[in-house]
Amino acid sequence: MNNGYNKKENITEDKTSLNNGLKSREIPSHLLAVRPRWFVEPFEEESRFIPPPRISGKCTGCGTCEAICSFTHFEVASNALSAIHVVNNDMDWIQGRSSKIIEIDVCRQCPGLSPCMAVCPKLAEGALFRDKKTSAVLVDADECIRCGACIRACPYDSMSHSPRLDAMIKCDLCGGEPKCVEWCPPKVLRYVKE
Repeated sequence: MNNGYNKKENITEDKTSLNNGLKSREIPSHLLAVRPRWFVEPFEEESRFIPPPRISGKCTGCGTCEAICSFTHFEVASNALSAIHVVNNDMDWIQGRSSKIIEIDVCRQCPGLSPCMAVCPKLAEGALFRDKKTSAVLVDADECIRCGACIRACPYDSMSHSPRLDAMIKCDLCGGEPKCVEWCPPKVLRYVKE
Protein backbone atom coordinates (compact mmCIF):
# COMPACT_ATOMS: atom_id res chain seq x y z
CA MET A 1 0.00 0.00 0.00
CA ASN A 2 1.37 3.43 -0.90
CA ASN A 3 0.93 5.48 2.25
CA GLY A 4 2.20 8.75 0.80
CA TYR A 5 5.34 8.82 2.93
CA ASN A 6 7.75 7.08 0.57
CA LYS A 7 7.98 9.55 -2.30
CA LYS A 8 11.46 10.29 -3.62
CA GLU A 9 10.80 12.54 -6.58
CA ASN A 10 12.17 16.05 -6.94
CA ILE A 11 15.72 15.44 -5.68
CA THR A 12 18.39 17.30 -7.63
CA GLU A 13 22.03 16.37 -7.99
CA ASP A 14 23.63 19.76 -7.30
CA LYS A 15 24.94 19.93 -3.74
CA THR A 16 26.43 22.46 -1.36
CA SER A 17 28.86 21.73 1.44
CA LEU A 18 27.49 22.63 4.86
CA ASN A 19 29.71 22.75 7.93
CA ASN A 20 28.00 20.73 10.63
CA GLY A 21 30.28 21.50 13.57
CA LEU A 22 32.43 18.36 13.61
CA LYS A 23 32.27 17.38 9.94
CA SER A 24 31.30 18.64 6.51
CA ARG A 25 28.17 17.16 4.91
CA GLU A 26 26.90 17.28 1.37
CA ILE A 27 23.50 19.04 1.35
CA PRO A 28 21.39 19.38 -1.82
CA SER A 29 21.26 23.12 -2.59
CA HIS A 30 17.49 23.16 -3.16
CA LEU A 31 17.02 22.35 0.55
CA LEU A 32 18.70 25.62 1.53
CA ALA A 33 16.64 27.84 -0.76
CA VAL A 34 14.19 30.28 0.75
CA ARG A 35 11.02 30.10 -1.29
CA PRO A 36 7.26 30.15 -0.75
CA ARG A 37 5.97 27.27 1.33
CA TRP A 38 2.59 25.83 2.20
CA PHE A 39 1.55 24.53 5.62
CA VAL A 40 -1.47 23.80 7.78
CA GLU A 41 -2.03 25.85 10.89
CA PRO A 42 -4.80 26.50 13.41
CA PHE A 43 -6.24 30.00 13.37
CA GLU A 44 -4.91 30.38 16.91
CA GLU A 45 -2.13 28.46 18.67
CA GLU A 46 -4.47 27.99 21.62
CA SER A 47 -8.23 27.95 21.38
CA ARG A 48 -10.51 28.41 24.36
CA PHE A 49 -14.13 27.43 24.53
CA ILE A 50 -16.73 27.25 27.26
CA PRO A 51 -19.35 24.55 26.63
CA PRO A 52 -22.24 24.90 26.20
CA PRO A 53 -22.53 26.63 23.79
CA ARG A 54 -19.28 26.23 21.89
CA ILE A 55 -17.81 29.39 20.42
CA SER A 56 -18.05 29.25 16.63
CA GLY A 57 -14.71 28.98 14.82
CA LYS A 58 -12.82 27.44 17.74
CA CYS A 59 -11.37 23.95 17.97
CA THR A 60 -13.75 21.67 19.83
CA GLY A 61 -11.29 18.81 20.21
CA CYS A 62 -13.46 16.45 18.15
CA GLY A 63 -10.48 14.65 16.57
CA THR A 64 -11.90 14.60 13.05
CA CYS A 65 -8.58 15.92 11.70
CA GLU A 66 -6.69 13.04 13.34
CA ALA A 67 -9.12 10.43 12.04
CA ILE A 68 -9.15 11.70 8.44
CA CYS A 69 -5.35 12.04 8.37
CA SER A 70 -4.70 8.46 9.46
CA PHE A 71 -7.49 7.11 7.25
CA THR A 72 -6.16 8.96 4.19
CA HIS A 73 -2.64 7.54 4.63
CA PHE A 74 -3.16 4.17 6.33
CA GLU A 75 -6.87 3.35 5.78
CA VAL A 76 -7.56 3.21 9.52
CA ALA A 77 -8.82 5.90 11.90
CA SER A 78 -6.14 6.08 14.59
CA ASN A 79 -4.73 9.15 16.34
CA ALA A 80 -1.44 7.22 16.78
CA LEU A 81 -1.08 7.11 12.97
CA SER A 82 -2.08 10.72 12.42
CA ALA A 83 0.34 13.50 11.47
CA ILE A 84 -1.88 16.06 13.22
CA HIS A 85 -2.67 15.86 16.92
CA VAL A 86 -5.32 17.48 19.08
CA VAL A 87 -4.01 17.98 22.60
CA ASN A 88 -6.69 18.52 25.26
CA ASN A 89 -5.11 20.09 28.32
CA ASP A 90 -6.54 19.75 31.81
CA MET A 91 -9.98 21.19 32.39
CA ASP A 92 -10.35 23.92 34.99
CA TRP A 93 -13.62 24.89 36.59
CA ILE A 94 -14.06 28.64 36.81
CA GLN A 95 -17.24 30.04 38.36
CA GLY A 96 -19.27 26.94 37.46
CA ARG A 97 -18.16 26.83 33.83
CA SER A 98 -15.50 24.63 32.26
CA SER A 99 -12.55 26.13 30.46
CA LYS A 100 -10.48 23.85 28.24
CA ILE A 101 -7.35 24.74 26.28
CA ILE A 102 -6.95 22.80 23.06
CA GLU A 103 -3.71 22.83 21.11
CA ILE A 104 -3.24 21.49 17.59
CA ASP A 105 0.19 20.01 16.85
CA VAL A 106 1.04 19.72 13.15
CA CYS A 107 4.18 20.20 11.05
CA ARG A 108 4.69 23.84 10.07
CA GLN A 109 6.95 22.86 7.13
CA CYS A 110 9.83 25.03 8.39
CA PRO A 111 11.47 27.12 5.64
CA GLY A 112 15.02 26.56 4.40
CA LEU A 113 16.96 23.80 6.11
CA SER A 114 14.38 22.70 8.68
CA PRO A 115 15.48 21.30 12.08
CA CYS A 116 14.46 17.76 11.08
CA MET A 117 16.50 17.97 7.89
CA ALA A 118 19.50 19.53 9.62
CA VAL A 119 19.98 16.49 11.88
CA CYS A 120 19.14 13.75 9.36
CA PRO A 121 22.20 11.53 8.81
CA LYS A 122 20.79 10.34 5.47
CA LEU A 123 19.79 13.75 4.10
CA ALA A 124 22.26 13.62 1.20
CA GLU A 125 20.72 10.30 0.16
CA GLY A 126 17.24 11.87 0.16
CA ALA A 127 15.73 10.41 3.34
CA LEU A 128 14.08 13.81 3.86
CA PHE A 129 13.36 16.00 0.85
CA ARG A 130 11.11 18.86 -0.28
CA ASP A 131 8.11 18.39 -2.53
CA LYS A 132 8.35 20.68 -5.58
CA LYS A 133 4.66 21.58 -5.54
CA THR A 134 4.11 22.33 -1.84
CA SER A 135 7.67 22.63 -0.43
CA ALA A 136 6.57 20.15 2.25
CA VAL A 137 9.32 18.11 3.88
CA LEU A 138 8.65 14.48 2.94
CA VAL A 139 10.15 11.19 4.11
CA ASP A 140 11.51 8.59 1.69
CA ALA A 141 10.80 5.29 3.45
CA ASP A 142 13.47 3.47 1.46
CA GLU A 143 16.28 5.87 2.46
CA CYS A 144 15.17 6.62 6.04
CA ILE A 145 17.00 4.53 8.68
CA ARG A 146 14.45 5.28 11.45
CA CYS A 147 17.11 6.73 13.79
CA GLY A 148 14.64 9.18 15.35
CA ALA A 149 16.91 12.24 15.10
CA CYS A 150 14.24 14.18 13.17
CA ILE A 151 11.60 13.33 15.78
CA ARG A 152 13.76 14.72 18.59
CA ALA A 153 14.70 17.84 16.57
CA CYS A 154 11.16 18.89 15.63
CA PRO A 155 10.20 22.06 17.56
CA TYR A 156 6.48 21.31 17.05
CA ASP A 157 6.61 17.68 18.23
CA SER A 158 4.92 16.75 14.97
CA MET A 159 6.90 13.75 13.74
CA SER A 160 6.58 10.19 14.99
CA HIS A 161 7.35 6.59 14.11
CA SER A 162 5.01 3.61 14.10
CA PRO A 163 7.02 0.51 15.04
CA ARG A 164 4.09 -1.72 14.07
CA LEU A 165 3.99 -0.36 10.50
CA ASP A 166 7.67 0.66 10.44
CA ALA A 167 6.56 4.02 9.04
CA MET A 168 7.61 7.58 9.79
CA ILE A 169 4.56 9.74 10.34
CA LYS A 170 4.80 13.36 9.23
CA CYS A 171 2.44 15.79 7.49
CA ASP A 172 2.84 15.66 3.71
CA LEU A 173 0.05 18.22 3.08
CA CYS A 174 -1.81 15.46 1.20
CA GLY A 175 -0.06 16.56 -1.99
CA GLY A 176 -1.48 20.08 -1.74
CA GLU A 177 -5.04 19.29 -0.64
CA PRO A 178 -4.87 18.67 3.13
CA LYS A 179 -7.80 16.51 4.20
CA CYS A 180 -7.69 17.84 7.78
CA VAL A 181 -8.49 21.34 6.49
CA GLU A 182 -11.27 20.03 4.25
CA TRP A 183 -12.92 17.92 6.97
CA CYS A 184 -12.52 20.18 10.06
CA PRO A 185 -16.13 20.73 11.26
CA PRO A 186 -15.62 24.19 12.87
CA LYS A 187 -13.16 25.21 10.08
CA VAL A 188 -10.39 26.03 12.56
CA LEU A 189 -7.60 24.77 10.26
CA ARG A 190 -6.46 26.61 7.16
CA TYR A 191 -4.02 25.94 4.33
CA VAL A 192 -1.56 28.84 4.21
CA LYS A 193 0.99 30.00 1.65
CA GLU A 194 3.79 32.11 3.11
